[in-house]
Amino acid sequence: MQTYSSPYNKPVTTRKPSHNSYSEALDLLANLSCARSEDEAIREIIHVFGTVFQPQDLIYIAMHDGSAQFVRPMETPKGKIRELIHLASQIQPANQSIDQSTTPVFPIICHGELQGIVSLDFGDIPPPDQHFFNIARLLSLHAGVVVSNLRARQKLKEGDLSAQDTIPISGYTGIMSRRLFFEVAETEFRRAKRYHRPLSAILVDIDDFASLTDAYGSEITGHILTELSQLFNRELRESDIRVRMGGEELLVLLPETTIRYAQMLAERLRRRVTDIPLEVDNAPVPITISQGVAVLDPSMKTLEELINGCDQALTQAKRYGGNQTATWAPPVKEYEPITYVGETDLRIGFY
Repeated sequence: MQTYSSPYNKPVTTRKPSHNSYSEALDLLANLSCARSEDEAIREIIHVFGTVFQPQDLIYIAMHDGSAQFVRPMETPKGKIRELIHLASQIQPANQSIDQSTTPVFPIICHGELQGIVSLDFGDIPPPDQHFFNIARLLSLHAGVVVSNLRARQKLKEGDLSAQDTIPISGYTGIMSRRLFFEVAETEFRRAKRYHRPLSAILVDIDDFASLTDAYGSEITGHILTELSQLFNRELRESDIRVRMGGEELLVLLPETTIRYAQMLAERLRRRVTDIPLEVDNAPVPITISQGVAVLDPSMKTLEELINGCDQALTQAKRYGGNQTATWAPPVKEYEPITYVGETDLRIGFY
């Protein structure tokens, strides 16, 4: 910020333009995607909005069942809280009309539920232009996904969900039951279709799993499943969800992820799996996976079509010998630029 004096001797504060606001937002979102609790996510949300938009004041209201759960800062007047909740309820997520006054409001929404509210107060500072507000809208959409998933995981830990919705399942930890997974996945599919957001999926299969079981026994293959689970826990984001599809197949749904980033993530997982150290009688046990990747296409009407795309790609990967990743996707335009993205960017989840 820089302050000058006007001809009328009134201090006027001008905003220093940011030419890298979009890149800056992506960098800050890396920490948000890696948040392990809602409190941690809220701190990152406040930090992201505060750093990118530089308001004079920022209020965050955590919402639950239509009521304020807590507010930051805590001393925010009750009348102001009621006013912001009313404003947020008037803003439709499909077309978040931005209040162009000095105090714009951004609802944090996921699955049609208001998770939180961010209010920016610019005071005498000229508010950012529409480009900044478009970034804020996308930030709020991503924040909604992260907060919603963290709350679901907290319910799992507290035992609020029934036993059939919990984990582990046959050696896998950190996955949902089929019923719970498809409830969340259907919501994510409808959200991505409605708001034209990217959505990708990966279907993972352990190569020659039956042969491994015959050769080494169920104890070793159970250990393999545990190692894979720990690997996926490290590499996937909090906003990603996964389910066991049967046998040794695992389906991973990646909200806010384009096909290119899904491919890069799948390849990274495949390479990591080959590095898992496992020996039996001082002899290494080879572990490889095959994967099918698909992205939501405008022609798709159901979640099942997206999963079928993954299955077709996985079949192709298996047909050509396994230990590889195949992709189902619409043809890519020849002139589309290809940009290398480092591994750390895969955890951002905002593309």
